[in-house]
Amino acid sequence: MNVLLSKFKEVFSSVLPVVIFVIILNFTVVSIESIVLYQFLVGSFFIVCGLSILLLGIDLGFLPFGVSMGGSFVKSNKIWYIIIVSLLVGFFVNFAEPDMIVLATQVSAVSGGRISTVSIRFCVAAGAGPPLKRLRLGYFCFMLMGV
Repeated sequence: MNVLLSKFKEVFSSVLPVVIFVIILNFTVVSIESIVLYQFLVGSFFIVCGLSILLLGIDLGFLPFGVSMGGSFVKSNKIWYIIIVSLLVGFFVNFAEPDMIVLATQVSAVSGGRISTVSIRFCVAAGAGPPLKRLRLGYFCFMLMGV
């Protein structure tokens, strides 16, 4: 329970400045209806609660798994294995990113369907790997992705 409370405090301290800023704007520059301000405050509370639970889940579930997997990769001492797995994970994380799906859908709509959502997502996800070829790992990994 202490971990959840710690996450709650962490998220609350991050969200609070935004809430204060919006409240100050409400009373000084732009006056919004009280019901909208109330909805904003309730939504802010739910954001703090939801993010706290999300971060707790990440700390309890994903972080230990990632640390264990990363340790296994490093202990294997197989540089090409590490590079290939890193590129694949980077590709699939970028391809499945919800913001990327929204962006690709908007680009497809603006282009009248000429550019498909899958092609946008694929190109962006594939483009996440080439910066790795500039990484120095004891030798240069030029032409890693043929770029």
